Amino acid sequence: GVANFMISGFSSVADSALENNTTITNVHIGNSVTSIGATAFNGTSNLSSVSFELDSLLNTIGEGAFFNASALTAIAIPDEVLSIGIGAFYDATSLSSITFGVNSILDNIGNDAFRNATSLTSIAIPDRVLSIGNTVFYNASNLSSITFGVNSQLASIGVSAFRDTALTAIAIPDKVTSIGIGAFYD
Repeated sequence: GVANFMISGFSSVADSALENNTTITNVHIGNSVTSIGATAFNGTSNLSSVSFELDSLLNTIGEGAFFNASALTAIAIPDEVLSIGIGAFYDATSLSSITFGVNSILDNIGNDAFRNATSLTSIAIPDRVLSIGNTVFYNASNLSSITFGVNSQLASIGVSAFRDTALTAIAIPDKVTSIGIGAFYD
């Protein structure tokens, strides 16, 4: 197996493409790739770094794409990503840094997207995000800071979205019209 892996010249990383691959440690994704399929990197237990080529056109991170990618420590989500799929980073227990560009057009964070991301301590949500799904940060047990931009379009926070986190303060954006059951439970 190859420890360093470059994916380029393809328009997508297929569903389950590298599922349960334990040899890859670093992946660099070229700017031709517009989607990362469902469970593409699920269970890649030694994958510690994923980077994207400048001017990445990635627009979709599929359901469970990095589920149980337990060694992944950081990810910078490209600006063109519109949606982060259900459970995309569920059980990514080493993920301590999730960052977005100033021009991020992200508008949806799927249910369970960062569930059990126990190394995450802070995150800044891009302004165009309209909804934070159910149980998105459930048991992100060290998450103590979440911030929103002054132009945040956020309208809804899902059920148990921040359940079992370490938040000490949160400033809810002006446009939020619904906060789900148990959103800040425990």
